[in-house]
Amino acid sequence: MQASLVLTIHEPNRPGLVSAPADVISSQSGSWMESRMANLPGQFAGIFRVECPASAKGSLVGDLERLAEQGIRVQVAGDPVRDNASGESVVIPIADHNAGIV
Repeated sequence: MQASLVLTIHEPNRPGLVSAPADVISSQSGSWMESRMANLPGQFAGIFRVECPASAKGSLVGDLERLAEQGIRVQVAGDPVRDNASGESVVIPIADHNAGIV
């Protein structure tokens, strides 16, 4: 069984912000499923969805948290849609009041 995690990183831009977490994910037999990244003047922000064997989830989270020792703070959250044991979808309504792009 696979576990799914959503990771976020927001730090001043510097080398290693993507490669360090990628190495940790790979070391725990994880897969980088999708991501969105932005590099704005001097700042990096990324959100990533990864999957790993359920048995490796605790170790992966611990290793990602230890990246703080290198100055890379990774926030880890479960994937609420995939982790929902009931199999129900989560729906978030967004009203369109012609207010422009949000």
